[in-house]
Amino acid sequence: MESCKREGCVREAKVKGFCQSHYSVEHRRQKAAANPPPLPVTRVCTQCGETFQPKRERVNSDTSQRRRFCSPECKRKGRVQTVQAKENMMRRYYRERYNMTLEDVNAMKAGGCAICGVTESLGRWRGKSQSNIHIDHDHASGLVRGPLCHGCNVSIGHFNDDPELLRRAAAYLEGSLVVASRS
Repeated sequence: MESCKREGCVREAKVKGFCQSHYSVEHRRQKAAANPPPLPVTRVCTQCGETFQPKRERVNSDTSQRRRFCSPECKRKGRVQTVQAKENMMRRYYRERYNMTLEDVNAMKAGGCAICGVTESLGRWRGKSQSNIHIDHDHASGLVRGPLCHGCNVSIGHFNDDPELLRRAAAYLEGSLVVASRS
């Protein structure tokens, strides 16, 4: 019986001259030496211009837009926007995403939800009066389908945009679908 290579250990050597517990420790040490941690990334704060090192970075992700601020104070200052800046941001978003102007979107939303008819001012979602009318689009083609309130938009999403599933759900609710009892 050969004993463990580790000095002072009297247990039986089982794996590559080490006892089981010392082999695990040695294996982790060798693995860490072979794969050193990446060098820290430095960024420039978009608010104050200071160079900083983020506390953590996401692995295998596009980090060009992440960790833009050096501190919570800079983040708060950087996120404060004027009404005009928010409007410009929304104009760009709707133009790039749906090829629509902000005026077209507002006119579409003014008609209310295409399914339930709720208007933006009613705020059906959890009883809040908030902007809850969204622009629904086909995820495959990207074409705009119409305005939907949050509840209807989420419901359609849960049915995976499948009209047949929605027909079956409507038939179920209307009582024409017979459900077999478990006896």
